[in-house]
Amino acid sequence: MGGIGASGGLLQRRLDLPDATILVLQGILFVVLIASETYAGRKRHG
Repeated sequence: MGGIGASGGLLQRRLDLPDATILVLQGILFVVLIASETYAGRKRHG
């Protein structure tokens, strides 16, 4: 997560991305991580 935040400015400049792109990318990554942890926990206990 820190790497995405740190490199966000560089990505925005190189790819002409809007400011919110990095926040959206971090949000998607966070949701995927939470979902995978939940799925793995259910699979282990179920």
